Amino acid sequence: MNKKRKIRIILALLIIFLFTIFMIVRRNIGFPQKEKIEEIGLNEYIDCGQISIKVMDKKIERIDSSEFPIGAVTFKIKNNQSRPLDISYISDMILLYSDFSGSIIQNIDRGFGGNDDFENFYSKEDLKLKANQEKEFVFNCYLFKEVNKYKNFIYLENVEPNKV
Repeated sequence: MNKKRKIRIILALLIIFLFTIFMIVRRNIGFPQKEKIEEIGLNEYIDCGQISIKVMDKKIERIDSSEFPIGAVTFKIKNNQSRPLDISYISDMILLYSDFSGSIIQNIDRGFGGNDDFENFYSKEDLKLKANQEKEFVFNCYLFKEVNKYKNFIYLENVEPNKV
């Protein structure tokens, strides 16, 4: 009798456990995942809704006076709309990671004045695209002093990647 009772308890717990897993999966099946990681190579467009972005080139541009490397990533950004578009929000959307530490775009005017450290410095007017216009930008980001060649990636925030 004791053996049968233990088996019934184990069986009941197993059924409750399986039912709980089934309900969790069933409730979450329609919800999108928080992150989608997709690898896109150089010279391939990624559709970001109103705009499409293509990485044309990447390099260490130079080392600053504090010995931090400055990465330069050349992007081609295309307005997918039939009306003009302000892409000044692009600095909040693109992050360059080096050794899993993020760096924001440094050569965009955020209202604090110009920065003489960079060859290309983009004002709010430079970040306006005409209807269906494609424009090339070179965005600069500071990297760690010990640059790792293999742990660098570009992260696009709040976009659903679709190759064009």
